[in-house]
Amino acid sequence: MFVYDSWNIINWLDKNYTDKPLSINPANKNFSHFLYYWTSRQLLPELFKIIANDIPNILDKEDLEYYIKTREARIKGPLSEFKPFISSTIKYFRKLISPIRALIKEKGYISGNATGLEDFIFFGNFKWVAMCSNYDLLDKDDCINDWYNNLHKTFSLQNH
Repeated sequence: MFVYDSWNIINWLDKNYTDKPLSINPANKNFSHFLYYWTSRQLLPELFKIIANDIPNILDKEDLEYYIKTREARIKGPLSEFKPFISSTIKYFRKLISPIRALIKEKGYISGNATGLEDFIFFGNFKWVAMCSNYDLLDKDDCINDWYNNLHKTFSLQNH
């Protein structure tokens, strides 16, 4: 059995690992679901515009042909149409995530005073970009940049 799509994976994990649920209560799950929708419908399209031309650099030949064919069909044009707008898209993205910035600045994490499901959902967006490109989505002094680096270190240490 394959489980795809982040939200389906979250629900599968909660159902199959009841001793360590990702959602701690219905309100938390509802906010996480909102965050999932917001990131997938608002953030990911903007991030795609930023890294669309870098993704081919990490694909093998078989996947590369599929990627270019399907993505160019989806956007009804060449991927290169995004290149002139990368800088302005990054600026727009930084404004778009200002509510998350406020949460992190005030609480330390999106989930409050400790990492939680909401942090994992948001973190995944930055990890995707980092795996595909070298663009700096954030200013070095942005609190989200510190939040990301702290989570990245935490996840890296857990995998060793």
